[in-house]
Amino acid sequence: MKRLITAVDKALGRLRGQYCWEVRWDSQTDLWMEFGTPRLHIRHPIASTASSERVRRHLRHRLVLPRGQWSLARTSCYWRLDQPDLASITGSRSVPRRDRREALHLLEGQRLVSATVDSRTGRTEFNFDLGARLTARRVSPTEPNGMWSLYEPNGFVLVVRGSGEYDHRRATAKGEPRWSRISSK
Repeated sequence: MKRLITAVDKALGRLRGQYCWEVRWDSQTDLWMEFGTPRLHIRHPIASTASSERVRRHLRHRLVLPRGQWSLARTSCYWRLDQPDLASITGSRSVPRRDRREALHLLEGQRLVSATVDSRTGRTEFNFDLGARLTARRVSPTEPNGMWSLYEPNGFVLVVRGSGEYDHRRATAKGEPRWSRISSK
């Protein structure tokens, strides 16, 4: 039986071979990684009616950030990074920041060689050329949010969630996601 090639396969196939850079983690946005050729993202000043003066002040200023052709964000999932010659690191807040920062720094410059997604659970494994392996697994099978999102150079975003479903659409699209099943290999 011929397997249906999904948007997941296509997007991850285009990401393969790209170098990872600007790997960052914080307790608010979790884990972000950039891939491909850098470009500048410019957010112009925004007039805000937020109740916080700090937020209004921040938004009044221009923000210029380097971004990759692809940006990979892990949000509603557990993740684990295995690096050769280094203990495994997780996204857990119990891991010392210095240890997490060191492990994530070693991921910089590694090239993605493969990515696989389990069609039942969304569990995703990203393998890199210098031996790093990054695994994302679901928090809960009923978690409504995506485990990770891949922002593509064509303006689309691919979101995979722990139920084995994905949504692929323009990043600016309005309305509810249209979840599709990830086909099994």
